[in-house]
Amino acid sequence: MRDDGGLASWPEVEFSEWSDTELCTALEALNFDCAPEKVLLGAAVAASQLLNRLTAIQAKTLERAAEIAGVELTFPGHYPVGAAVEGIDSVAAEIGLALALHKREAVSLVGDAVAVVQDLPLLWQLARQGRLQWRIAVVTHERMIHVMQPGTAKWRTVEAALADKLPGKTWDSARRITQREIHAVDPRATEKRYLVEQKDCYVRAFPLPDGMGGLNVKMRADDIRQITAALDALADAQRDRARRAGTPDPRSHQQRRADILRRLVLNADPATLPMQQGRRPHVHLTIGLETALHLDDHLTELHAHGLVPASLGRDLLRQAAKITLVLREGRQPLTHGPGDQANCTETSTRYKPRQTVLDQVLGRFPQCVHPGCTLDAARCDVDHAIPFAKGGKSCPCNLIPLCRTHHRLKTNGGWSLRLTRSDEPYPVGSIEFRSRLGQRHIEPPPDSAGLTDQKGSAEDEADAVTRARLRDEAWDKELRRVDPPPQSAPAEAPWGEPPF
Repeated sequence: MRDDGGLASWPEVEFSEWSDTELCTALEALNFDCAPEKVLLGAAVAASQLLNRLTAIQAKTLERAAEIAGVELTFPGHYPVGAAVEGIDSVAAEIGLALALHKREAVSLVGDAVAVVQDLPLLWQLARQGRLQWRIAVVTHERMIHVMQPGTAKWRTVEAALADKLPGKTWDSARRITQREIHAVDPRATEKRYLVEQKDCYVRAFPLPDGMGGLNVKMRADDIRQITAALDALADAQRDRARRAGTPDPRSHQQRRADILRRLVLNADPATLPMQQGRRPHVHLTIGLETALHLDDHLTELHAHGLVPASLGRDLLRQAAKITLVLREGRQPLTHGPGDQANCTETSTRYKPRQTVLDQVLGRFPQCVHPGCTLDAARCDVDHAIPFAKGGKSCPCNLIPLCRTHHRLKTNGGWSLRLTRSDEPYPVGSIEFRSRLGQRHIEPPPDSAGLTDQKGSAEDEADAVTRARLRDEAWDKELRRVDPPPQSAPAEAPWGEPPF
């Protein structure tokens, strides 16, 4: 071991000169409670050095695994044309299951590893030495790949220059250096990148707390400015009309802009919109019966978003054009649940499920059932757990939503799944997955509102008779609120009997 004082020698010592073993040994010997500030900061720097190296090692292992998987999964004649599973997708599914990663995280982890290791070996080597942050190598590749071809003379020239200039730089400095080096070998690179970026426009939704959500929009700068200016003008016009009418608008400028945008989009003709899983664009809500009847205030679930307050759920329920009842285990009337093909009563022999069956499946499984995937079920393939060709029914007891990637993994990528039976020690709707490399995972059913037990008030613990009475009373109250009965005129009313 070193005799230079270890972590206490920081900042004089260069941790890049230490071996992996020396870094691990020093960090393992650290006493967090007794170490002075200087030693603790030295340990943080040493840990970062080691983390860069370990990330590079992980990247190399993932790149090599993807290469092997790609060869195995594209063996000539093994699968139909166009049905092969890419090595990156296969390895991402395996590592995502092992590390409990979201699908996007797993694909990015493997894809970035393959890109940097294969296309920027000099930067990978710097990361392996701990001299370069891994995320800088990844972002550098993203900027280069849009404007030049890997392996070309220009690519190698830029890589060599960056390998000399990037070590020790911050992310922002590294980005500027990369831009300059690309421009040095290709003065038209900025124009090329602009043309590429125009093809990467998007509108993405993301959840926010407390029943709110947001949109992330990317398009041409002039289009964004025109849209913003139009929203400003329309919002100001609403404000001015309200003032002239003598009823000032209490909303803020931003509230008016948001309301205008919502109306512009949602006022589109529904009949002209395309269909997904038999339905035109719509809001899909899961709410417990007791919550709907004001017996509790449990959170409700807005599909493809997350949990929202009970009051918002009830507001949306009042506007519902269609309601699908999904029964929880132990509720009446008795029915067979997912995986219970032994008691299946489905008489249809058709492959494509009826719309009522699709509604049941999507009501119970709001997104892709593969571990770590959150794609909205309306955009997924509805797949037979037991293949239709092997006797599987087109019934809620045998259907689950899988995104196209994970559907291909199940069909052609060596993965398998099955819905667990009711006599097994798992919640109804649990799914057993087995990966191509032999990992076994039990995915519990989604924790949807009303389909899983939640702790509630003492009222929720009432006996069955009391609960039934409360439900009936709440339902009658809600009906009277939504559709109140006609009021009779008092006996002394001077205007006579209705209608008036």
